[in-house]
Amino acid sequence: MRKLSRRTPLYDKHVAMGAKFIEFAGWEMPVQYTSIIDEHMSVRNSAGIFDVSHMARIIVSDEYEDVLSKLLTNDVKGMKDYKLKYNLMLREDGTIIDDMIVYKLPQKFIIVPNAGNDEIIASWINKHAGKEIANIVTEKYAMVAVQGPKAERILQKISECDLSAIKFFRCTECKIAGIEVIISRSGYTGEDGFEIIMPSEYAGKIWDEILEAGGNEIKPCGLGARDTLRLEMGFALAGNEFAGGRTPLEARLDFVIDWDHEFIGKESLLEKKDKIDEVLIGITLESKAIPRHGFEVYKDEKYIGKISSGGYSPILQRSIALAYLKKEEAYEGNEVQVKIRSKLISGKIVKPPFIKK
Repeated sequence: MRKLSRRTPLYDKHVAMGAKFIEFAGWEMPVQYTSIIDEHMSVRNSAGIFDVSHMARIIVSDEYEDVLSKLLTNDVKGMKDYKLKYNLMLREDGTIIDDMIVYKLPQKFIIVPNAGNDEIIASWINKHAGKEIANIVTEKYAMVAVQGPKAERILQKISECDLSAIKFFRCTECKIAGIEVIISRSGYTGEDGFEIIMPSEYAGKIWDEILEAGGNEIKPCGLGARDTLRLEMGFALAGNEFAGGRTPLEARLDFVIDWDHEFIGKESLLEKKDKIDEVLIGITLESKAIPRHGFEVYKDEKYIGKISSGGYSPILQRSIALAYLKKEEAYEGNEVQVKIRSKLISGKIVKPPFIKK
């Protein structure tokens, strides 16, 4: 019997607003409301609001910071309250289990891995702790992202704290629409913006009040626009860029590694450091044909790698892609071809981000 998809506390809001849905990582999520391009451009030019409640949320007491330090590439030991860190969790062989944001609040860490990974990450933490220290609270709390150049001005109308005081990758506890929330200056679009964690029972109220505060300057946005926005910035997507057992060295995520502490996978990464065969790089195409995950890339009719993510860039008005290519071919300006429906489409290697912010 087919397992039913999970739904966020905002599901009924999405239905009422005419959203189109897809199944994503075990969740029934809105992919778009009007059009992906319309929602994409709203975020780039004004503001958009996303339901990101499908992202996992796990709480670990800060008395176990030594355990988390061992499990994370970007050390959280001694992390100050109200800071965020982008992080990776690796297997012993150095391949990526997942990427995640780690929040440090008084007496606890909040770990936000990717959708559907709450059980996987919590089990990994508990295994290495030797007891159950990871508390999954994905269903208890909802999460929305308000992104775009007008995000701060819109949210400030219903916020009881000074949002301008929250620096990038910092957070605070604050009342939004009269509800106590955790709000961080973060996001996955390349724009200024905020992510808000709130009790699930108040998600509908906060969603409505944000949209009312934004008026015609904000639009609800689905996963379609979230994907094209992150792709323009060259940000990795767990099911795509990490698929098949990739290491941070191949995924160009070595900036997330603090080599000055011991973590699971470190020894393997050090052994592989000078033996990387493929690396993640960007490709801009001379076409609007969409390069999908798994499509092959060629150089002078010789196979050199595969697309991990691809899509249409509304800003560049052409297709773009992230691809794992042979290291010797992954240099800026190199002319390559992507095989799309039996045709070889010309493209050029670029170092992400595709658009400069």
